Amino acid sequence: MSMLPKNMDLDWKLIWQKQEMYPVLERELMRIAHSVHNFFEKEAQGGLVRSMARKADTWSKCKSLDWSLSDEFISTLVSTSEMKQEEAAAKRERKFNGNIDASVEIFSLGADYWQKVYNDLSKEKIISYGDVAFIGSIADYIRKASLPSAAQCKRLLKIIEKAEDKGYIMP
Repeated sequence: MSMLPKNMDLDWKLIWQKQEMYPVLERELMRIAHSVHNFFEKEAQGGLVRSMARKADTWSKCKSLDWSLSDEFISTLVSTSEMKQEEAAAKRERKFNGNIDASVEIFSLGADYWQKVYNDLSKEKIISYGDVAFIGSIADYIRKASLPSAAQCKRLLKIIEKAEDKGYIMP
């Protein structure tokens, strides 16, 4: 059971950024906790609250009370569709940054490094000629001061993984 309005949620991004609850959320939770506490004390009628809290009918009564969220708190909620759009945009950005990072890392190893990998794998013949030739083309590409594309990096990493699976140890 959720008390939040349909298609609305807490501002999880704000909570994550601040690494703490925002004040309006904290006040709302304290208000609800007070109400629940008062309900259980009233239900216990001088008995143990712990005993009353274990009974299913007590929880049914608690759930059936007319709980309402403050307007101040509701105004801090965010649309779930907006959150999904932000998450998708962040995911695309991470993927983009990941592609750039791979390109830069591959480039920074230098043409000589990739030439050595090409020479080693040419001698060992553990992967196909086309894959070995591709590594040679990456070395040439880097020698011309060009950054490999995301697709080239992806293919190169797959080739290297294949070679390592067959026992090749990267220099």
